[in-house]
Amino acid sequence: MSGGRLRAALDALPDAVWLLDAVRDEAGVIRDFRVADLNLRAARVAGTTVEAARGSLLGDLVATARRSGHIERWAEVVETGVPGELEFRYDPPDGPPVWRWASATPLGDGVALALRDVTERVLAERRRAAPEADFRLLAENATDMICRISPHGQMLYVSPAAREILGFAPDEMVGRPDWEFAHPDDAPTVMAVRERLDRGPDVRTVTYRGRRKGGGWVRLESTARAVRDGDGVIAEIHVATRDVSERALADAEHAALHRVSEAVAAGVDDAALYGLVAVEMARLLEADGGRVVRFLDDGRAELLGVWRRPGLPQIVAGERIHMDPAWAVSRTRATGHTAVAETPAATASADLRYGIAAPVRVNGVVWGAVAAGYGGPDDVPPGAGHRVERFAKLVSLAVANAEARTRLTLQATTDALTGLVNHSTFHASLGRAFSRTDRYGRPLSLAMIDLDRFKVLNDVFGHRAGDAALAIVGDLLRQHARRADVVGRVGGEELAWLMPETDAEGAREAAERLRRAVAAAPVGGPLGLTASIGVVARAPHDTDAEALFRRADAALFEAKRRGRDRVVGGS
Repeated sequence: MSGGRLRAALDALPDAVWLLDAVRDEAGVIRDFRVADLNLRAARVAGTTVEAARGSLLGDLVATARRSGHIERWAEVVETGVPGELEFRYDPPDGPPVWRWASATPLGDGVALALRDVTERVLAERRRAAPEADFRLLAENATDMICRISPHGQMLYVSPAAREILGFAPDEMVGRPDWEFAHPDDAPTVMAVRERLDRGPDVRTVTYRGRRKGGGWVRLESTARAVRDGDGVIAEIHVATRDVSERALADAEHAALHRVSEAVAAGVDDAALYGLVAVEMARLLEADGGRVVRFLDDGRAELLGVWRRPGLPQIVAGERIHMDPAWAVSRTRATGHTAVAETPAATASADLRYGIAAPVRVNGVVWGAVAAGYGGPDDVPPGAGHRVERFAKLVSLAVANAEARTRLTLQATTDALTGLVNHSTFHASLGRAFSRTDRYGRPLSLAMIDLDRFKVLNDVFGHRAGDAALAIVGDLLRQHARRADVVGRVGGEELAWLMPETDAEGAREAAERLRRAVAAAPVGGPLGLTASIGVVARAPHDTDAEALFRRADAALFEAKRRGRDRVVGGS
């Protein structure tokens, strides 16, 4: 190849290329390098021309080479005969920082040096690394379990909160499919989340049972977010998971106890009631068996209500059985207190070895017990003992006097948190009041009340703060209502106020007094919760009670749309 063609090829290279000869002192130590040749790109980097650079010392031509130790690094390449690389940052006096990559190859008593601008790559890597660092910082300190999951369900990263929530160390979960940690019945639900994310939208929330390392199941709530590449294809799924066992159990318990209370209030016969208690309690606590027993004077017990998981030996209600002293119900009879017991394997039946029993008291005397049975202690959910006790108290009321039945009737018709009538009772009262206006033509008004930014209160301070706020507002509503009015909780944070013999103006004035009282009360702590209220009076075009209710709800929506903390009358 001719010299001209060689020069053209050298200048066409994408890298700045230098051919450097070592310059040694009297002791033979390399102190600098002399430029034997270079291409145009190298000359531009040095801010000179090819002709001017030839024969110059590298340390004079490129000042940073001496300050940054580059000459010493290339001297090492010459002495060892081993190629070397170096990536460094250069800060020009009149521009942004520049990152360069240099590669030195031994060449006689010198080196062939290639220099490349890698600024774009370095900045791109930093841009990618910043979100990753932020993600890990958040994940490592979050109380939720944060996971990165592949589109096929393989766990790529798991945060330390896994130990608290599931008992697994993160490295025990990474590399395994996410559905392995779900209850077998709920695994399809977990897997279906990815299919739904594929179809959009990019955020999905699912509730399911998760497997704890030590055994047993916890109720989990996971929010999954799709992370897509430039083509819109899911690259990863980020999942935040929290333990909602207590919340889920509390909601389920409220519903179960309410069903039992309604059965008592309806006067169902004892056999059906005790059977209902056994079923509701066992299903709530995911127990293998539930029973209600009455203690007899001869040391035996009568089975009044029994439920057992299918596949276990079944027991018939009405049987009288001799109680093993190792059973939980036997200990409850002896102590009068809630008891747990694990029957030794040698004497246990082949099914349920672990029991929790709570006493049923009637007039201060231990009358019997309510009990839940499990295969072992690892299957018992948190707080099971307290929940068995609450079922036992219901049974105590069911077998007590008429006053107890009256209290259960009240429990079946009122909201436990606010003390107001519940949704079904309020609508029944609304229907009766509406019918009376048909007969007598008297005025009737309805106000719908909603706590503003209630979700923010729950999210920031927790459900207990939200419950406390609802209780305070419920008490304020009772204080402002007259004896003939009906006040109820008809939704999560929605309350209703039925005002017979009240026209639109009077109802609006009453609602405004309540709104001011809520705004002035210590509701919601630092957030200072307010209320939006929609008020309507019955109009000729209201064909039924539901029409009146819908108009009040529409007025409430308008109050919120106008900025909240106000009373709006409906048309």
